[in-house]
Amino acid sequence: MEEDRLGEDEFRDEIRKHLTEGSTWVRLIYMILFGVAFYVSVIILGAVAVLQFLFKLFSGKPIDRLRSLGQSIGMYLYEIALFETFQNEIKPYPFRPWPRPAQPRSRSAAEFRVRRRPRPAGGAAPGAAPNPGDPGPRPGPGPSAGPEPGPGPSTGPGSGSGPEPGPSTGSGPGPKPPKT
Repeated sequence: MEEDRLGEDEFRDEIRKHLTEGSTWVRLIYMILFGVAFYVSVIILGAVAVLQFLFKLFSGKPIDRLRSLGQSIGMYLYEIALFETFQNEIKPYPFRPWPRPAQPRSRSAAEFRVRRRPRPAGGAAPGAAPNPGDPGPRPGPGPSAGPEPGPGPSTGPGSGSGPEPGPSTGSGPGPKPPKT
């Protein structure tokens, strides 16, 4: 019984120490102020996004200065989020310099191209259910055009080594059932 009482007293002393620690309460004030700055910055970022969209819509290209502003606001929001969630103790702007965006560079269309995995000969993605409206693999260069014809045993779909998976609609390209 006496040991329980000692444990409770130590626990209360520990809590009292944490509750009276001044740096925790000062941090709370900073967290509230940076929370307000976060929401104001989100509103400004939204306005930048709308302006960029309008410039792209009417002139055909976005404005680089607005792009840089949007990136620096995003970096500022990230710094606030790190501080607010106790990831670090570094206070964002105005206690440190405003985040500088990376220098914008033009990107070629090749950098934005999405790389696709090759599809099997049937045209469906691996593990996907067959789509009756899918015309199958598209002709053209690249691995998505299907397997290379050539000698050798085939164990893939349509090789006649077993029943085809999934329902057959009878329309569109695809392997024909073996004649009996």
